[in-house]
Amino acid sequence: MKIVPTPLLRSAALAALLTGVATAPASAVVTLFEFTLGLGQEAHVVDLSLEGGGMANPSGGGTASYDSESAMLSWAFSFTGLTGPATAMHFHGPAVPGVQAAVAVNVGGGGLESPISGSAAITPEQAGELLDELWYINVHTAQNPVGEIRGQVTIVPEPSSMLLAGSALGLLGLARRRRRRPAV
Repeated sequence: MKIVPTPLLRSAALAALLTGVATAPASAVVTLFEFTLGLGQEAHVVDLSLEGGGMANPSGGGTASYDSESAMLSWAFSFTGLTGPATAMHFHGPAVPGVQAAVAVNVGGGGLESPISGSAAITPEQAGELLDELWYINVHTAQNPVGEIRGQVTIVPEPSSMLLAGSALGLLGLARRRRRRPAV
């Protein structure tokens, strides 16, 4: 069977190359994550009453990255408006939003101040959970020892991949359009 290199076949090959269907051997990949810390994801009731009256308004957010070659998870985030000083911070998993899970990585404990950053090595199993977006970060206080604010860790879409995929689809569409054009 002979394959004739038509414009559509050439466009499909280019699209496969651009979208990564035809790739070289795997190398290190750094995956970026983001999270927004808030009340809505906690799986329990949070007490926001302040000692002198009024209510706390905690919030925060941050980013993390995972390097597949070094198996290192790195993070940087900030928070504000807690009911008191942060007493502990952890990545928990595996869990979907609204469900509690065990501590996966300890970010720190006692007297933690915002902003905070750090890194830790994680296991291949933990990396799989993280990449499946089954981890969350939790900030604990004395008033809310189970957690005061929480954020599900989600992958940041890579703009360049989205651009390449869109370009490849555009090229395929153009090739199809040219193929269907009646002869003049």
